[in-house]
Parts: sequence; structure tokens; C-alpha cells
Amino acid sequence: MARHLTNKYNLPDTLVKAVEYDTHRLSGTISVTTLIDGARIRQLKSIHDYESDVSENIYALLGTALHHVLERANIQSVTKRAYITVAEHIIEQASKIKEAAPEKSQKLLSGGNWIFSLIPVFFPETTERYIFEKTMQLPVGEQVISGTFDLYDKTTGILYDYKFCSVYQFMSPESREKWVEQTNIYAYMLRNEGFPVNGIRIVAFFRDWSAYGGMKNRNYPPMQIMEIHIDLWDNDKTRILIYKHINLHNSAEAGNVPDCDGKTRWATADQYAVIPKTKGVKRAISGGIFDTPEGANRFIAENKHKHTNELYVEVRPGSSKRCESYCPVAKHCPQYKAELQRIEILKD
Repeated sequence: MARHLTNKYNLPDTLVKAVEYDTHRLSGTISVTTLIDGARIRQLKSIHDYESDVSENIYALLGTALHHVLERANIQSVTKRAYITVAEHIIEQASKIKEAAPEKSQKLLSGGNWIFSLIPVFFPETTERYIFEKTMQLPVGEQVISGTFDLYDKTTGILYDYKFCSVYQFMSPESREKWVEQTNIYAYMLRNEGFPVNGIRIVAFFRDWSAYGGMKNRNYPPMQIMEIHIDLWDNDKTRILIYKHINLHNSAEAGNVPDCDGKTRWATADQYAVIPKTKGVKRAISGGIFDTPEGANRFIAENKHKHTNELYVEVRPGSSKRCESYCPVAKHCPQYKAELQRIEILKD
């Protein structure tokens, strides 16, 4: 179904138009980023209209702008820049009329991509060392994976991916794992097209970096821009990952929709806190937070003689941060509805 862009905060029309213009060119049935995401999310988007506010897309817009600036930095030819501008304008128009005139939109999209394909022909010097923003395809059964990497250096065999991201994403093991999966699939696709890949680098630009952040957390990035080395997988390991995700999406399309796992939902676990029955006290006693009620009750049994006040167990339900605030189809999701019901029961 379709995404409906809202503008709840009445932001300038220029920003609205910029967000509406999606430069992402999907040339298969599923993109790499969608592939490694929850199959349930993709399935819900395919059967439900959903909303996305302009304000929620500003960071993505800035990230797109950063990609364009970095790509243009390696383009010296004014004529080539003109070709790119024309192609992007055609694709933009195709996006705008997609719903009203799908056939005309598809023709414009094909024309824009055709112009992009001509650039290496007319400007062969750009193919001497670097390949920019190349969209690749990988057929896997009935699915065709589409992936667009940022930069490949043919001289060194290094694949680069730019991330305009938060410090949290850098520090989160789950986010870093997604980076590893995404870039290794790009590397696999590159090798499939005959390009050797000797290494993977992520160039991360931290939008919320602070010079004082490292004083509170030793894992905090030491600078606002970092080049991060990513473990390079062999083809067998990457192939196993690809088929694992493809099978999940195929299962969802067949009607057997798998639940999103904790990593996809950015989930935290339930906690059981041991608290003294003292007026105004809500904090757990030292060492009194557990993952299971059994652990909390065992702690009370072993330590109640040390406390003058009676001890009790407070349930602190976990949360799914992405479902709560960042998933556009959460209101249609039976898994999330069941999770909310579970939390209400725990609170009672």
C-alpha cells in the first residue's frame, strides 16, 4: 500500500517536497535494508496505508544530502553533473505521478535510470578507480534483491558505506550487527558481479555527537566522523544469511507471518524489582533487580531478615521502543497489540 506524508508541524513546503522526493531506486522485489528488517513490517506495509510525518524524515533527508555532496566531490565534469541532475529530475517526476499515472511513471523511471546507465559510457574517466551509488541485483528464487552501495574503490578493493547516524546506533550492538549484515550483502553482490572485495569500511557521521560524551561512557565515539572497519564475511556465511531472511519474507508472503524478534523491535526485557514497603520509596534495594519473578522472590526469602520493612516485588514491563515510536505500521500489528495487552496484565 502507500505511504501518506503528513506535515503536523506545518514545516515549509520546500522541506515537504524534499522529503517527498525519494532518490532511492528499487530495481528488484526487495531491497537489502528491507531484507534484513522484519518480514512482518514489510507484510503490513504491503496491505495497509500508513502515515509518515515530514518531521520524522529530516534526518533521512540530511543523510541523503550528505551522500549527494560526497558523491559530487568526485565528479569534476560539469557536463556529467548536468546528466545526473536531469536523470534525478526525471525520476523525481516519476515519483510524483506514480499513483495518478502508473504507466507514465514507470516510463519516466525507466528513462531516468537509462540516463544513469549512460554516464559511464560518456564519461569513462569516472570508472577508472571509483564506482559510486551502483544499484545491483541478485536473484534468489522468485525474489530479486536490490542493493545500492555508496562507494567502491577498484584500486584497493575496499567497499565504503556512509552512515549519517546517531551515537546510539554506533554504541548499540544490534545496530552495528545490521551494519555488518547490510554491507556484507553488498560485498557479496559485488563479488557476484566480478569485483573483488578486500575490506569494508563504514564512514559514520554522528549527528548528535558531543565533545563531552566520552567523559560519561568509554564506548562513546572519540570524534564526530569515524571510519569503522567491518568484518568481511566469506560467500558461504553471507549466502546463509541471505537465504535465512529470504525464507522469512517468502513465508510472510505465503500468509505465515513471523513475529519480529527483540532486536527488530528494539526490545527491553521485563524486570522484577524488590522494593521495601516504605512510604515514598520506589527504588529497588541494592542487588534487587531480576529478570524473573522467581529470582526476585528467592532474594526476598533469603534477605527479608535483614530489613525492618516488608519487601515486595514490583513488575517493570519491558518495552519495544521501535513499536512504540518508530514503526509506521504498529497500529496495524497484531503482535504489538498482543504485547500491549500483556503489559496491561502485568501491571494489574
